Amino acid sequence: MHRKTLSIMAAVSILTVNPTKIEAGMLESAKSYASSANPFKKDDLFDASFKNLYPKSFFKKSYFGYIAVGTSIAVAGTILFVTAGTGAPAAAAGVSSVATFIGGISGVGQGAYLAGLAVLGSSVASMFGTTGGMVLGAAILNGIVIGATGGAALTIAQLSALEKSEVSTLMTAMSLDGVVFYIDPETKTEKFMVRVKTPRESGSKEIQNLIEKIYNEDEDISKALEEKDEISFKSHTSAKKAYQEKAIKLLETKLETGKFLNEDIIVLSTIAWQEQKNELFIKAINAIDIKKLKKKSFYYYLKALSDLLTKNNTDAISLLRKSLNEESYALEPVVLLINILGNEDFNENEQDILALAKHAEENFDSDKYSSMLNMTSIYYRVASLYYVNEKYAKAEEFYRKALDELGFFKKKFFGKDLKHTIQIAIANSMYKGGKILQADKLYAKIINEIDEKDTQKILKLKNEYLGTKK
Repeated sequence: MHRKTLSIMAAVSILTVNPTKIEAGMLESAKSYASSANPFKKDDLFDASFKNLYPKSFFKKSYFGYIAVGTSIAVAGTILFVTAGTGAPAAAAGVSSVATFIGGISGVGQGAYLAGLAVLGSSVASMFGTTGGMVLGAAILNGIVIGATGGAALTIAQLSALEKSEVSTLMTAMSLDGVVFYIDPETKTEKFMVRVKTPRESGSKEIQNLIEKIYNEDEDISKALEEKDEISFKSHTSAKKAYQEKAIKLLETKLETGKFLNEDIIVLSTIAWQEQKNELFIKAINAIDIKKLKKKSFYYYLKALSDLLTKNNTDAISLLRKSLNEESYALEPVVLLINILGNEDFNENEQDILALAKHAEENFDSDKYSSMLNMTSIYYRVASLYYVNEKYAKAEEFYRKALDELGFFKKKFFGKDLKHTIQIAIANSMYKGGKILQADKLYAKIINEIDEKDTQKILKLKNEYLGTKK
């Protein structure tokens, strides 16, 4: 294994470039806007690689809190199956107990349910860089439920224990690798979301200043989520939305005039992606002059997303492989490839998926660039694919790999919630694989680690473990 030290970041992280890029960006910006002709020069080549756009220079300290909050909401509190919610924005949304757990709201009932669903939606939106509320949370929950049940329009309360566990593992996988394929509850068409963070200090000075404001609002949103400060959360979410809308208008203007830096378009296109401005995103990616790109791995990744939007999966897969060939240590192309292949036909693509996981295991190098991903993300996603395809021995194997990769950060930033989430997945895999005694022992071990006064967490785990339903 050639992998170096791993930074385990399970839900959201913010990446930036080194300070020397600022001067270069400003100089290039001045040259670009001084002349509409903008004659091509070798010095104008932009390095559109993961390493350049997301260098190892730093993680903002405040974002560790954001990561922990995002993980606890999406992993520990998303699916708590106790009673069915009613009157939700979409047909198959969660349960009122979810609201109590993730929203910090006392009591149960419709008000608590809807409030908690709004928190879930906002948390999911934060993972993907966009803004949203209860409708987004309900849509994704419902879409995953519909997908897990083969298109059946069921509520959470109508799902079998196994189906609930499948939905739960898919939600956890989503939070860990930032990719979700789901069925739109209204149109019954397939949709997908992929977490793409905006490079922080690439682009002209104008762009850098705007992106910095968005990141500052993200920090305040993080703090508000941690402190459950609803007023502050709404205020900073609104401010972030305004800055994002300004970025969208700026991108539209640059594309209309044809006067832009490739670097600016790449940065602004990630905002268009986050805000699901699909036509604008495709237009932006197509406008990039690839002859003026020194390296192209991140560009290939964005172009693959563009092709996925137009249902051109074949070209998307080809571009992701080109991205991976250029930067073999990058995990983003691997994760997206695994998700596409697993969603298309897991059984047919199983060996390819295993080969991709092996490639990541041998080549991922967290010293090369700052990533939101890690090997836990890879292993858990592969495990979840095996689990929902009823291959429980292999699911257990990869859940155990995911657990082994947690290391230091699970104790420092996530406590035991993520550990227990993965252990329950292991126990369910053993239970379905016929190793009932071993599964029961692992479940008992998990429960014994929890303070008996924490009845809510115990109830959550009890409702997640299949062995309590016998």
